[in-house]
Amino acid sequence: MKKTLLVVALMGILSLSAVAYPAWDVNQDGVVNLPDLVTLAYHYGETVTSPNWNAKADLNNDGVVNLLDLVLLANHYGESYK
Repeated sequence: MKKTLLVVALMGILSLSAVAYPAWDVNQDGVVNLPDLVTLAYHYGETVTSPNWNAKADLNNDGVVNLLDLVLLANHYGESYK
């Protein structure tokens, strides 16, 4: 019984600590800044079939990292979600 209560209590604590950041915060650190831009630039031009595909760089989920993704990031550059 005590182990079950402990697990339930820990699950509650862990779920409270999960934070969802918007897609344009590519590295999910709570700030849209240079590291996000660098990641997007590194993967620019890639598609879902590219060997180094990074789905997080495809901000609008259209299967390609392109100008549309860059514009999304640029529109939110400097925002903080902390």
